[in-house]
Amino acid sequence: DCKTGNRTDSVSMNKTFYGGVFNSNGKDFYVNGGNNNWIEHFAFSKGKLKLVDTIFLGKPWPVKISPVGICLDKKNEFLYTTTKEDSAIYQINLKTKKAKIFAKINSEGYSIIFDEKHNLLWVSEWGNSSIASFDITSGLLKNRIKVGSNPNEMIIDKKSNRIFVSCGNDNSVHVVSTEENIAKEILNTAIYPLSP
Repeated sequence: DCKTGNRTDSVSMNKTFYGGVFNSNGKDFYVNGGNNNWIEHFAFSKGKLKLVDTIFLGKPWPVKISPVGICLDKKNEFLYTTTKEDSAIYQINLKTKKAKIFAKINSEGYSIIFDEKHNLLWVSEWGNSSIASFDITSGLLKNRIKVGSNPNEMIIDKKSNRIFVSCGNDNSVHVVSTEENIAKEILNTAIYPLSP
């Protein structure tokens, strides 16, 4: 519960990694199934989760897919997930439950976010020290921006002007301008000033 800070429910999952998202009304929750290569869909009501569907991206491991970050489009019609084993963005039609590869990326994917202002998907390319943007309509690459080593979590500000990119291998957060498509600032997040 966001007001009290208390946990209202928990569920056991066979496999998962990183990546979960609520839809806009807070009634549906989607979470990746890791190397099972699926997305689990939970209904959320009165603080309780109930598994209602499983959306398959492909056959389980050893088929190399492994979904990671997840986001939804503005109308909650499509779910997007980036993957770490086949370096792709998958698009899932939530009405038909059909999944397809929407775009390929340059390395393992980690986080994916929807930039409503610019109608873009942003993906952190974990092994490429970059983030990349893709047109949400065509799937075409728009920009690739160099950031720190092992970019993972990303958050976009409310005006969609800046993306904050956590870079796990160098204790930094890179602040990227979505207007200029460059990293404008680097914030040091190490415990001590000269920490490795």
